[in-house]
Amino acid sequence: MNKLFKTTFGFLILVFFLIISSIFTPLLNDLLQGPAFLILLLSLLPLSLLSFFLLQKSKFKKEIKKLLKIASLASLGFSFGSVLHNFFYALSTLFSNTPILKIFFEILHTVSFLLATLVSPLVFVTTLVVILYKILSKK
Repeated sequence: MNKLFKTTFGFLILVFFLIISSIFTPLLNDLLQGPAFLILLLSLLPLSLLSFFLLQKSKFKKEIKKLLKIASLASLGFSFGSVLHNFFYALSTLFSNTPILKIFFEILHTVSFLLATLVSPLVFVTTLVVILYKILSKK
C-alpha cells in the first residue's frame, strides 16, 4: 500500500509542478496549451483523491501523515478552485443584468480564483518543504 501511495503522490507532485510551471514558463505554456493543459488539470483531481484515500491505510508516522493529507487537499483545492473560478465567472456574466447576483457571483469568482492561484499552491509547496525537512532531518 505504501508503494502505491508513493507512486500516486509522486505523480501528483509531477502533475502539480507541470501545471504551475506551464503558467509561469513561456516554453511550457506553449507546449501545454488547450487539451494538454486540461488533461493535466483533470488528472490532478483523481490523483489528489486517490492519494488522500490511500493515505488512510498507509503506515507513515502520524505527523508526516497529517502533512501529506494537507498536501493532498491543497492540490484538490487547486483543481476545485480552478473549476469553480470559471463556473462563477460564467454565472456572473450570465447574471450581468441583475446587480445583486452579479456582485455575489463576482465575489465567489474572486475567492475561488485566489484559492486556486495563491492559497492552494502555496500550501502545497510549503507542506512539501516541511515534509522533506522532517524526513531529511531525521537521518
